[in-house]
This record gives sequence, structure tokens and C-alpha cells, in this order.
Amino acid sequence: MTNLVTKSFPDMQAIAAISQVIYQSILQTIQHHPHLITSKYQATPWHIPQVGTAFVDKMVTDLGKFPTSIDLEQRIQQILKIFFTPQFLETTAFQNLQTKIQSLLSTTPTRDDLGSINLTKFNNSVARTDSLATDQLPIYSSSPNNGNGYNCANFNSINNNIHYNNQGITILLLDVENLQLDTATEKFLENVCHYPIQIKIAFANWRHMGKQDLEFHQRGYELVHVPAGKDSADVKLATVGSSIFIHYPTAKEVIVCSSDMVLTHLCTTLQTHGLVVYLVRKQGDNLITLDMKTGETYTRMLKIAPEISSINLLVAQLQQMIQTEQQTTGKIWIKLSSLSQLFRRKYHLTISQLVSTYLPGKKAREIFLENRQVFVVHQPQPKGELYITLFDRALESPPLTTPPVTSSAQNPTSLTTNIAVDHQELALTINNSHETNGNNGVKEMTDVTNKISFRSQKELETALVKIINQITQNDHTKAVYVGVLGNQFSRHYGSKVTTVIKSLKLASSFSGFLESSAVFKLTKDAQQNVVSLA
Repeated sequence: MTNLVTKSFPDMQAIAAISQVIYQSILQTIQHHPHLITSKYQATPWHIPQVGTAFVDKMVTDLGKFPTSIDLEQRIQQILKIFFTPQFLETTAFQNLQTKIQSLLSTTPTRDDLGSINLTKFNNSVARTDSLATDQLPIYSSSPNNGNGYNCANFNSINNNIHYNNQGITILLLDVENLQLDTATEKFLENVCHYPIQIKIAFANWRHMGKQDLEFHQRGYELVHVPAGKDSADVKLATVGSSIFIHYPTAKEVIVCSSDMVLTHLCTTLQTHGLVVYLVRKQGDNLITLDMKTGETYTRMLKIAPEISSINLLVAQLQQMIQTEQQTTGKIWIKLSSLSQLFRRKYHLTISQLVSTYLPGKKAREIFLENRQVFVVHQPQPKGELYITLFDRALESPPLTTPPVTSSAQNPTSLTTNIAVDHQELALTINNSHETNGNNGVKEMTDVTNKISFRSQKELETALVKIINQITQNDHTKAVYVGVLGNQFSRHYGSKVTTVIKSLKLASSFSGFLESSAVFKLTKDAQQNVVSLA
């Protein structure tokens, strides 16, 4: 608000009236447009008089601390953003609310403005709590906890740092009777979209859906009840969806989730109004998402074996399959085509199918390139076969004829050279490596490293830091699996790292040493320990 005359406060009548106006605005909005209230407060029973009284009481307590109208206005704007979504700030209702607040800030309110507020009670409240910090304004939610059926939470517990994409939002329309979405599938759809999914509306005859209404509500969906009957949900979804762009002018994309193809007409209608539309349907054991603008499809598999049911588990299974194939064939480098055949034979699906499920738009090779602390990829010829090995075995047979496919695959030759220099810095000694001919017609390099003595914890930490830096030089995560770090240490220094740790009496295990050292940070990634520099 602008052109506001600076006025001395607290004017308790004006503050009480403003508090009442804000409460009435929240009450009307939650009754008619609940999606315009932030999700944290949609479940609050605003219609109960005690809740309204408590809210207004605490508002007066908080706002009564600000000495000028400018200070007071700034605080009011902060509070409005806590309870109303950014979409509400674009509505006529918000403009009307701002006009009322501006009027009350510049004039003395009438009895009609004050409604049924008890000013004596509020003035006493301000006097009793004058020392209360500004961020301690209690707000009521629907969690029973304090004896009166509501749970009191402080302003400092409110997450008012909600991130919105100012360029646009995505709306998800779901026919629950025809298609079910779990949270993992929602995440998949978010990865497909270019804008964040901020509005989710679910259509169903909720009387026949058991407790699913509660579940979807807790997941942030607006629930629309439809009468019993064939295609009732589809009809209602089409009706609401056809005008969705009017109610949400910032919408750029709409996801229509239903296996009923009658909604194709809705998708066409939305496209004519400039929206990008994704049609989601179930086909067998797959969920197919069609970008109706480009014709591109994204597939998510609905039935996946437990041991490959996440991206981390998939990486672990591929790692295990490569190890098994290395032991069976005696070869260090495994063809990607051979690995793909083994995977398909075992799981009756391809690596590409799973990668597209977890990483929409990406190819099979990228799961190896993006997990370079586990895998190394080599392509001897520009258009030739890809070879895969595990990072901890790459130095046994590094490809020396051509560099790896991308910088994501560490060059073992440079790793060995740099670590040899590190040995000199530590006044340590290391023998040179020699080349031999190995499997797959690719040259190999075998370490002939002598055992090296470490004299202190600092020397050991320095050696480990150098290895971590080499492994992660092109990795934004800067983290290495503890097992990989231990294997690299043994390969370059001729001793197990646990042996060195115990000889120096630093800890009883490698993980224990890393955890106790101020140089390293130990965390868990899936089922494995991961180490990074502190």
C-alpha cells in the first residue's frame, strides 16, 4: 500500500478492527476457495468461534507492539503472506482486503468495523504480554493438544519461506476412480514438468473410497466429491478442468490423470488456451505420460522388483551384476550390451526402461556416467561398444588408447600419476607401474606398489584427502563410498587402511576413524557409508 499517512500507534481500536477484517477474510476464503489458504492452515477449523477469538486476540497482541502505521503495515503484510497463497494476492478479494486495511490504518474504526470484539480484553492482553517476542504469536491448527481441541504453535515454527516459481505453475487433475497415484509417481511427474506442481485436485465419490479421502487430503489435494455413477468423475473433471485457467491465471501446464480417453477433448481445449498438457494413463503395468504438444512419451513402470525399486538400489544391483560377470569371465571390462542382456534376462525389462522411470528423458548409459564413484565407462571407438567396469577395479586394467567417454569417468592414468606426486610430498616412496596386454584387447596397468609407512594421523589424512579430491574432481557431490576409498588406498599404498589406522592406534575401524577425524564428514547414502571433506 502507498501514500499512507504516518500515524502514531498503538491505536487499539484500529488494530482490533484490522485483526477482525483479516480473520473474516480468512474465513470467507477457506469456505469458498480453500486452495488460496496455505496448506499448513487449510485444516484449521476457522469456523469455530473460539478459534476466531483466539486468532484475533493474538493478532492484536502482536500488532499492538508497532509504534507507527508504516511499521504496522509491514507486519500485516508479513502475516498475510503466512496465511494466504501467492495466488490470493492476485485476486480482487485481496485488493478489497488491502483497501479496508488502508482505511483502518488512516481513520478511527466504527462499531461495525469492530464487530463483536471485546477491546477491554485485548488491551489487558497487550499489557500482560508486552515483553513477548514478536515471533511468538500463537496460531491454531487442528491437532488436538492443549485441552481445547487445538494445538498452539509459534510464528517461529511457521514455514513462511514457501518457494514459488514466479514464471508459472503446474496443475494436476486426478480421476481417482480410474487411476491411482502414489507419492513416488507424483515425483516422477514433477520431473517431467517444467513448472512446480502447486495445485492438485482429486475427483471421486469419496463415500466409496474408504479412507483415501484423508490420505489425499494429507498429501495436499483438494477433494471434489462426485455422485455415484459411471463416468461421473470424468465428467466433473472435464467440467472443472475446462475453466481451470480462469481460476489459476499463472498456470502454464496441466496434468490430466485418467485412463478414460474421453478426456482427450479436455486436453485439446486446454491446449487452445496456450497450456501445455500432459495426459497420464495406465497401460498394462506401465504409466504412460504423453506430452500432447511434442508427442513425447514418458514411461513409469508400476511393478518393479523390490531390489531395483529405487535409483540407489538399481545402482547397487548393477554393481553386483558387474562383479559377478567379472568373476565368471575373468574380464575387468564388461560390454554394456552384455550387461543389458543379463539384466533383461533376470528382470524381464531393460536398463533403459528403468532409467527412464527414475530419470525421465535420460538414456541407460547416463546412470553409469552420473555415478562415477562406482562405475568407469570407456568407449575405444567414437561409435563403438561401451565398456563398463567398477571404479575400484579400473586401475587393474585402465584403457590407455583413448580417454573415457566424458570427464564423468575418471582417467586412471592421471589418478596414478597424481598420487605418485602426492607420495613425494609426503616424503614417501612408490614404484612405477608397468603396462601389460589385458582383456578385451585393451591395455592394462598393474600396480607394483611397495608397502608405505605412515608416521602420523596427519600423513594418513593427507593421503586420503588427495585420493578423495582426485575421485571427485568432476563430481558436484564431492562424496565417495567408504569402500571405494579403502580400495583405492590399498591399491596405491600397499596396505589396508584399517591396518594403518590400527598401527597408529587411531581407531578400531575405518569408519570410526573417518567419523572421529575433523577432516572428514561421514554420512549414509542408501545402505552404504559415504565420506566427503568436512
